[in-house]
Amino acid sequence: MKIFYKPSSYTDGVVRSTFSRVFSGYELVNDPAVADLQLADYEDLDFQTSLDNPSRWICAYSIRKALIRKQFLNQTVLQYVAKHPDSILVQAVPQTWDLEVDYVEFLDDALDESFELRGELEQNEARAIEERKWFILKPSMGERGAGLRLFSTIDELTSIFEDNEPPEENGSEGDEICSEDGSINGGSRHGAASHGIMTSDMRNFVVQEYLSKPLLLPVLQNRKFHIRAYVLCIGSLEVFVHKNMLVLSSAQSYDSPTLETDDLYKHLTNTCYQKQDDASSHAKTVHAYWTLDDPSFEKEQIWEQIGRITGQVFAAASAQSINFQTIPNAFEVFGVDYLVDENHTVNLLEVNAYPDFAQTGEQLHYIVDEVIAETIELIAMYMDRTRVLSCTGKAEDYKGFTACFSRGLLR
Repeated sequence: MKIFYKPSSYTDGVVRSTFSRVFSGYELVNDPAVADLQLADYEDLDFQTSLDNPSRWICAYSIRKALIRKQFLNQTVLQYVAKHPDSILVQAVPQTWDLEVDYVEFLDDALDESFELRGELEQNEARAIEERKWFILKPSMGERGAGLRLFSTIDELTSIFEDNEPPEENGSEGDEICSEDGSINGGSRHGAASHGIMTSDMRNFVVQEYLSKPLLLPVLQNRKFHIRAYVLCIGSLEVFVHKNMLVLSSAQSYDSPTLETDDLYKHLTNTCYQKQDDASSHAKTVHAYWTLDDPSFEKEQIWEQIGRITGQVFAAASAQSINFQTIPNAFEVFGVDYLVDENHTVNLLEVNAYPDFAQTGEQLHYIVDEVIAETIELIAMYMDRTRVLSCTGKAEDYKGFTACFSRGLLR
């Protein structure tokens, strides 16, 4: 067994120990073209080798923007629910609008195309602050909380674009562009424009209804939170969601949005966005899902919804033959994020390629270790064909992984 492997310091220990257990006598090689298994960052992978050789496995799909780009994900869901009006995605995905804006001068034209959004924003002008509907602006290719903004009126939205107009000279120089493939090395600008809208992302945005009444738990000091689930896709296509999930909270207790929305630390739950001064402050914002002890936290009910939503999101993506291209000898782990409202209804937040496992921290290292180890174990079974579908054609659960979709069959 020849393995092309580019280690990450956070996961290197569990990866090597699992290799030793499941691939007896494995050999690490520097050339992906001769490897039986490639496990590395997206930009280091040799996709052609796996396309040409079905027995050589690779740790990512070459095209999956139907999931990882926000505007494409919106279209993926819209097309699916049009054909499946009884899908859980109807209630699990907030109403979303695509905006294509090169410069602030074109914002008015973009809102004309999203007339329902324009109508909501205009109605907000006559509403009291506490009665307004709030919306969140997201760059389609943004990550790590970059470029997220709250607004409730057209004037507020216009101000966001005006404040983030790139300079006329050297407008793109020095920007770190979020990788189109969603790879782990995409970044955001720092310094004065930290968490600003990146100039490389200034064309495509989505606007979503903001979840202004989230589930708040006393054990988290009533801080807003989202749930990170690890989802494993194998071949063409079986999908598993791992029971080891994380709860990631904001650093401050939640308050309803106001006109003073520049301080988003109580509204955004991205770990990269929070101020993490030390390990203790990190521990306050990252928690193990199943050990979070709060009587008002309906964990089993939420877990059941996450399984159904995950299955149907990937069912929707599997119908996108252009923007999600699978091959039998590929696999990938996605980080799928969910919000929960005050009625315990789960909402899909986003799908992330190459999730940043290191954000989990040392205290909860075991959660990631189990996900990684069981992923490699499962892939080893598929590689030597000891893992097969059951007689029903439905993928079977494996340890912490629950099967939620096989092409044509939902959980």
